[in-house]
Amino acid sequence: MKSPINLRLFTIGAAVAIVPLVTGLTIWLGNATYALHTTPINLISVAFGNSTTIVGLVLSITAIMALIPFFAGKASRGLLVLLIFPQQVLLVIHFA
Repeated sequence: MKSPINLRLFTIGAAVAIVPLVTGLTIWLGNATYALHTTPINLISVAFGNSTTIVGLVLSITAIMALIPFFAGKASRGLLVLLIFPQQVLLVIHFA
């Protein structure tokens, strides 16, 4: 049996997940259509239909999923990968 991962050592991952959470909430709650025209978010908005609500929710939900392991304490590797993967895909799109 594999030992669980101690996530206290990876606090930078939580900090990275907070940025899209704040961005997603700002776009979603502020109905900021002008933000959909910035390059990284434009790629996401094209994929999800140029809706501020959907883009904001996608950013927020993936950020919350990435934060769950940090609040759950010790997590298994499989759970960690499943929860952080969508956030990592968005980060790759962001820097592409």
